Amino acid sequence: GTSAIYAINVNTNGMEEGTYNAYVINDTNASVDFDAIPVTLNTQGSFLIGDLNQDSVLDIIDVVSLVSIIMGNVDITSLDQLVGDLNGDTFLNVQDIILLVGIILSN
Repeated sequence: GTSAIYAINVNTNGMEEGTYNAYVINDTNASVDFDAIPVTLNTQGSFLIGDLNQDSVLDIIDVVSLVSIIMGNVDITSLDQLVGDLNGDTFLNVQDIILLVGIILSN
């Protein structure tokens, strides 16, 4: 199989804060089938990176939440992916836990 990278830009001006779900339909001449790629858009004024439970405080509860996600104990949401990826490498892993603990201990 082959893979592709899609860059999707969304103008959120005038949209209310919230979560929007949609699909990107990939229909090519290469086959008779098409791919429906699910997309979630979170629109908020701002996000506190590391604040997985969205209580505006970075604490041990956020660390426990991040560990649970990484261990596969809970399903990851797009918001978890956004706020849990502290080093910006698009993966949630132990590096993000270390950074989160460091931020908490420095405060």
